[in-house]
Amino acid sequence: MKRTRFLLQITLLIALLPLATSLNAQTPSSVEAALKPVLDSLCEAAGYPGATFSVILPDGEAIEMAYGYADLEAKTPMPTDGRMFSGSTGKTYVSAIAMQLIDEGKLDVDNLVSSYFGDEEWYTPLPNSSSMKVKHLLTHTSGLPRYVFKPSFWETFNKNRMRNYPPRELLGFVAGDEPVHAPGEGWGYSDTGYLLIGLIIEKITGNAYYDEVQNRIFKPFKLNSTSPSTTRKFPGLVQGYTGDHVAPYDLPPKVVENGLYIYHPEFEYTGGGVVSNSPDLARWTKLLYEGKVFSQERLKELLQPMGFRTGKPAESGYGYGVFVYKTQKGPAYGHSGFFFGYETELLYLPDIKCALALQVNADQTSGKIKMPTMRALMEMVKVLREVMEGGGS
Repeated sequence: MKRTRFLLQITLLIALLPLATSLNAQTPSSVEAALKPVLDSLCEAAGYPGATFSVILPDGEAIEMAYGYADLEAKTPMPTDGRMFSGSTGKTYVSAIAMQLIDEGKLDVDNLVSSYFGDEEWYTPLPNSSSMKVKHLLTHTSGLPRYVFKPSFWETFNKNRMRNYPPRELLGFVAGDEPVHAPGEGWGYSDTGYLLIGLIIEKITGNAYYDEVQNRIFKPFKLNSTSPSTTRKFPGLVQGYTGDHVAPYDLPPKVVENGLYIYHPEFEYTGGGVVSNSPDLARWTKLLYEGKVFSQERLKELLQPMGFRTGKPAESGYGYGVFVYKTQKGPAYGHSGFFFGYETELLYLPDIKCALALQVNADQTSGKIKMPTMRALMEMVKVLREVMEGGGS
């Protein structure tokens, strides 16, 4: 799931980052020496229980840092490889698989979604069911409402949090609703559309989405700490902190009990649906936005943003599973993620060829976070740029 209220703030923060005038070689130790005290200071000021931060440098060298606690009450230090639910950053894998299928001649983003499901009873009642295309789902320009904002979903979910809710059942919560806008005539972030993308991937391949993402992404790119969130138990999952009885979620302050997540997380499906850690996420971010996952032609398509207000091609906005930010040094690419108890930020800076990932084991509903995670990430980017320019220690 993903919150969008900070979009304009995020764009402004990135646009104001200082320019890199030159790119000097830096050792991982010199970069870490400059970044670690800044990370510690930011996390303390922000009130994060714990955080992990990873950077992949231009030559592929990795820097991994941690702050605070994996469990506040037990005073367990946060490990650099601590695992957390990564929320909507999971959409980056979904769009990557879609691009691979286009390269294979199996998918066309201009196809009507109805060409895959038009004869299925559950599909027709969906808003814009006869007119939306695959590209509208990928760019959040479909006009589909968000099922996660429906009171009826939470009423159902809170009655039984321990069972899986299949995507077709989740889509039923918006059946018969009015569309937010006509396809391609506006923009509105919607996990609902990504559920349909997951079902299209399954229809084309004949395999479960989670099998496809394992075989196409996690295994070949050696993302060994990244797993589909199909269970309540994950080795290395750190404690997450959320609000106490925040409506409509009604969750306890801590989301891991006796090594188990407090409810079955599989309902997120292709809206996110992944547990990972910062080292894997940073490595994935660099691979993805440097064109190592599919063809360069597809990468160009993936990075073409649709404007947040218009849903039309723009200099910044949302591409295929990616936020595209306009900066003084050109575009930057990334994604944010929220899942109860955790927040995640990914960012790739083409001008210095660095990828970054920040994860925090609390979310905005917890009352613990005093600084949005994107703002903290931007402060780290500022220092990273200074070091890469040769101005750091």
